[in-house]
Amino acid sequence: MEQWYEKHPEIQDLEKKAMQNVCPSAQYCYLPSGEAGWIVHVRPVINGKRKEWNFLIKYPFDHPSVESSIRCYPIKPNFYDLQSNRQPDQRAKKWAEINLGS
Repeated sequence: MEQWYEKHPEIQDLEKKAMQNVCPSAQYCYLPSGEAGWIVHVRPVINGKRKEWNFLIKYPFDHPSVESSIRCYPIKPNFYDLQSNRQPDQRAKKWAEINLGS
């Protein structure tokens, strides 16, 4: 399947320039599937602690398209790490106590 960047290399160039303005450390990459994307490293401070996160930002095969969108996937920590470290939502817990008696 022909990729969007093969059909429209001028759009690929614009995407690369835009990302370099937004996140100069982002690394453009090609996945084994042929899809293009970015590896982005961020270091936010959350609750006073410095975190190290890596994300994959992946373009769909038919980029740019109204029907599809760019997706972002956590690499490190990955989705399961984020879920296991998540603090219980106190509002959800309170709602369950009131509405479900649990």
